[in-house]
Amino acid sequence: MDFNGYKRTKKFDIKRWFKGTNSIIYLVILVVMVLGLAFVLKTVIGMHNSNKNADEVTQEETTDVSRQETDTQTQTVARNQSYYIRISTAKHTLVVYQLDNNNEFTIPVKAFKVALGPKVEPAKTAISEKSVWRKITDIYYVRYSSRLDNAEYLSTATYYSQSDNNLNPKSYNMIGQNVTEGSILMTCANARWIYENCGAKTTVEIVDDFDISSDIKVEDISRIADNAYRDPTDVK
Repeated sequence: MDFNGYKRTKKFDIKRWFKGTNSIIYLVILVVMVLGLAFVLKTVIGMHNSNKNADEVTQEETTDVSRQETDTQTQTVARNQSYYIRISTAKHTLVVYQLDNNNEFTIPVKAFKVALGPKVEPAKTAISEKSVWRKITDIYYVRYSSRLDNAEYLSTATYYSQSDNNLNPKSYNMIGQNVTEGSILMTCANARWIYENCGAKTTVEIVDDFDISSDIKVEDISRIADNAYRDPTDVK
């Protein structure tokens, strides 16, 4: 019915809607949606709590592993710091000393000849890190390298490549003298012994000279042929 050009709006009968058959279906759908939403919310909260607990457990495990690794490293360093290395640049000789009963480094363990590079100078330093192979120039490598805090390193004579059978025989035969490439060079056996037995922070003292007791036997160096490309002390 129109009143003065306006249409009368039909009121929505809520009571009648609830009494209709469709209202039951709508109500069921609404209940299902509410239950579904509650389930999803509960699942999300549960997943969040599970991830939080897992992260806490992982952090605890990581802390335990880190602590164990630190303890292991500490034990290794402590066990490997019973040595003290002294090098005489005048004699081209390296002597390894071990602790005595008075906790002094007086017991000689090894003594052998070394070649000294052009930059080796007197210093009191320590082993900082190690590498099985180290490239020192564009064409030369060394093995069993123990790097020192003063940037020098203890290692084998030079190699032409990272191959046990590609030794530079000239470099090897210069052990006991000064060399133009490398740092503090020695035989493979001696470099490997230091690499395996002297841990990080082991003191290395480089001096002009010091007295070496006559009781200390300095290892002899056997020269090799110019076409020999394997260190004779490299025994596996």
